[in-house]
This record gives sequence, C-alpha cells and structure tokens, in this order.
Amino acid sequence: MLSKVMDQKISIRDVGRRAIRHQISDAALARFKSNGFHETTVEHIASDVGMSTRTFFRYFKSKDDVLLEAIYTFREQFLTSLKSNLQTANMWDALGAALEVGLLDCFDPAQDRRNREMHTLIRSTPALLARELEVFEKLQAEVLSLFAPQAASLGVATVNAVIGSAFACYHSSKAHLPNDATIEGAADSLQKLMAALRPAVIRS
Repeated sequence: MLSKVMDQKISIRDVGRRAIRHQISDAALARFKSNGFHETTVEHIASDVGMSTRTFFRYFKSKDDVLLEAIYTFREQFLTSLKSNLQTANMWDALGAALEVGLLDCFDPAQDRRNREMHTLIRSTPALLARELEVFEKLQAEVLSLFAPQAASLGVATVNAVIGSAFACYHSSKAHLPNDATIEGAADSLQKLMAALRPAVIRS
C-alpha cells in the first residue's frame, strides 16, 4: 500500500515537473523570437515565468538546453525502442521502427508548431547546430555499440555507414513532410524511403 502511495506521489511530481519545463520552454521561445537567441538571458526567461534563476537551473542546465530538449527526448525514446526491436528484427528494420518514434511529435498541432520554431532557431544558430550534431554523433556511436555482433561480421565501417544512412532517411523524411501529414502518412513516407535505400548488405 505504501509503495503505491509513493509511486503516485512520484507520478504527480513528474507531471508537475514536465508542466513547469513546458512553461519555461514556451517563455524561452517567445523571448528568442522577440529578442533573438544571443540577446536573451536566463534571467529574462526566469523572470518571464516568475521564478528565480536558481529555480530555472533545477529544470535546465542552460538556455541552450531549453531548445535542445526535444533532441534529448528523441534520443531516449529511440534507444529504448531500438533495444526492443533488435530482439525480433534485423538491423535496418530495427532502425526504421525506432526512428518512427521520432515522428510522433509531428502530429499535435501545438507541439508541431513549437518544435518547428525551435528547430528553425537551432538551424539558424551555429553554436546550437553544432551541439545538435554532437548529440546525433554520440547517438550514432551508442547505436554502433548495440550492433557489436553485426560489426564483427560485416565490419565496423559498414555497420556505421548503415546507421548513418538510416538517420539520413529520418532527417530527409521529416524535413519534407507536408503540413497536413498524418501519423500514418509520415510513417509510410519514412518506411518507403528506407525500403528504397535498403543497403545491399541487409538484402543479402
């Protein structure tokens, strides 16, 4: 009984924490759009939310991390899905199924608009773009470590190229989604692209 009460308290606390992080993200995005990224400070964002900078740092390490949160979330969801898919699918299909998880944020209109605006800010800010690329490079290295058996038989360079190709399919598919795309349409678009570019080492 006590454990159930504790679990419920933790769940409520997590929901509250997510709500505050979301509020900070919205305030930060509004500031970035009006003042510019470099001119916006943590103090500005914290003030807009009605909290101290010390409280801000309980939720985000920096203003950069506010924009990069979606990428960190994608990483966690992707790795969880990939590890599960690897038990029943080959390397390419497991990657494709895990990458579909990253498309789920495209279909809540409010979230989609917010994510697109944040993505635009990242792409237009060299320092943030460099950090985004660093996250994906580290993620690719983590994925490579999960494919140790395949790397032993196919070679590390080959497996790394396969992983890079899968991520390229994901980025290309997501970048060219129409505004009226459905979740089914997005998943179909990604899988068609991955089917067309399926590596020869997988086919054989």
